[in-house]
Amino acid sequence: MKTGYQAVAANGISYPAWTYEGDAFAVKLAVGGTCPGGTVPLYRAYNDGARGDPNHRYSTDIALLTSLVGWSFEGLVMCVPVTAAVPAPFEVRGEIRGCDNAQCAPPVSGGAAVGLVDLVLEIGNSSAAPVTVTIPSGFVFVSSTGTYQDGLLLDSTIVQVPANGSVRLLLSLYCLQQSRSAASSAETYVTGAVTTNPGILAIINLPRPLGIANDALMASATQFALWEVTDGTGALSASQLTMLRNLYALPETDVSFPAAFAAFLDTLSVLKPD
Repeated sequence: MKTGYQAVAANGISYPAWTYEGDAFAVKLAVGGTCPGGTVPLYRAYNDGARGDPNHRYSTDIALLTSLVGWSFEGLVMCVPVTAAVPAPFEVRGEIRGCDNAQCAPPVSGGAAVGLVDLVLEIGNSSAAPVTVTIPSGFVFVSSTGTYQDGLLLDSTIVQVPANGSVRLLLSLYCLQQSRSAASSAETYVTGAVTTNPGILAIINLPRPLGIANDALMASATQFALWEVTDGTGALSASQLTMLRNLYALPETDVSFPAAFAAFLDTLSVLKPD
C-alpha cells in the first residue's frame, strides 16, 4: 500500500502507520487457469481465521495444500519462475515436443481434440516390473516459450509401460489460448499440473457417454467451449453447460445433432465478430 494507514491489531491496539518501501518483487498471473511459459502455478490455502489468527500457506505442491486438515484450498493464485524441474505424476524421458506432421507421430496415441496441440512425449519406467501410468484428466502441458498454445488433456489417458522400458506417445490436447500459434515441431513443452480453473473443470466434469473422436464436430464444440472460458466471457452459464451436456449425449449421425451443435455455438462470444 502506497498510502500509510493506522494498523489495528486483533487486540484493538493501534500501531504506527505502515510506510511504503517500494516494489519488493513481481509475479505473473495465470491466464485461463494456466501459467505462461517459464513459470509454474503457486497455490494457496487459508486457515479460515482459526484461533483468531488468519493465515495463508503457499506452495507449488497442490497435494500438500489440499491435504491440510482445517484449511480451505483456494487454488491457483499466481505464477512463479521455474527454478528447478517440476516433478510430473509420471516419468518423462527427454523432451516433450510439438508434432505438426505425420512423420513425428508415434503409433501409440491418447487424448482427442482438434489437432492444435499434438505433443510427443516418452514415458519411462525404471522399475523391474511393468507399470500402468495415468495422465490425469485436466492435466496441462505448457509451451516453453509461451509463444505456442498450452495443451489440456480432457480425458485421462492410461499407458502400459514395460519393465525398465518406455513408451513414446502422441497426445492430442485442447488449446488454452485462442490467439497463440498451434503446436509446432520446433517447440518444446514442460509438464504443468491439473487445472484448477472452475470454468474448465465444469466442462471436464460433464458426462461424455459417447466419447469424443479426434477432429470430430464434438471436439470442435469442446474446443470453442474451452476458449469461451479462457478467451471469451468466462465460465459457461448453466444453460450453456446443459446444451453442451445434451450435445455430448447425441451421436453426430443423429438428425437433431446439426441444429443442437449450431445452437450451442451461437451462444459463444468467441465466435461472434468484434
